[in-house]
Amino acid sequence: MLGLSLKTDEFFQTVIQSKIDAGDLAFPDPATDFILFYAGPSKEILRRLNATATAWGRIDETPNWKTAANEAKRLGAGRLDDTNLFSYLMSAAFEADLAAAIGSTDIKDTKKQIWDSVSDKLAHTNFREAATLVCGADEASSFVQKEMLGMLDGTHLEILNKRPANLFRDFKALGADEVQRLMSATYLLELKAYAKANKDVEAVKFYKRQRAFFLAWRVDKRTALKAQPQDARMAFRQTRKEILVRHNGSAKQAPNPPANSNVAPVPPSSNTL
Repeated sequence: MLGLSLKTDEFFQTVIQSKIDAGDLAFPDPATDFILFYAGPSKEILRRLNATATAWGRIDETPNWKTAANEAKRLGAGRLDDTNLFSYLMSAAFEADLAAAIGSTDIKDTKKQIWDSVSDKLAHTNFREAATLVCGADEASSFVQKEMLGMLDGTHLEILNKRPANLFRDFKALGADEVQRLMSATYLLELKAYAKANKDVEAVKFYKRQRAFFLAWRVDKRTALKAQPQDARMAFRQTRKEILVRHNGSAKQAPNPPANSNVAPVPPSSNTL
């Protein structure tokens, strides 16, 4: 196992990192500083590489990949999918190179490690704004494992789902589940506002589907919280309230954003979803 780990690390450093150093993780438009993170590959990229729709990820369960391209276009954001490195990672050449490097055709787990490492690199690139199409994302996904908290490291990220990124950084004190909840809920709020303002029927349908994923994900999380001692639950809620007060001035009503600002008020709670 140690030998496999060393071979995987060596492959990443000699092959993947060299591609990153050559600019393969950069977006076609160098001015792009807005990234859309989501929980699966796009259908367009899969079709381009002549791969089947079920070759990667939980596509039949949560098809975020199918709409991520449209959402990125709507938002004016870039995706990992838009990079040359993504095209390589989705190719047969990548699988052949990896198999040769580790000396085995059983590359499923190793491939996941490479994807996780690339996601970690993306999360730490120098971008200013992000959006998170991640409702119902699996705990084992590269997003939850690497991107979700990784993008909050440092100070490069300023705006997340039209909210101050520091709000999400403060939510780290409540645990990863609450960060994921906030990232999902704030994306839903923005999507709902867009659908309503534009009277977009398809956007409404998309919002409802994403909301269903979010609510299904919340069931187990609520059960886990209820299993905690009462004093722990009270302390948790108090801490969350204090964070929202610190960012809002009020936990019940968010202030209006500054004039000419593209940062939306912080929602007091995602319960209204």
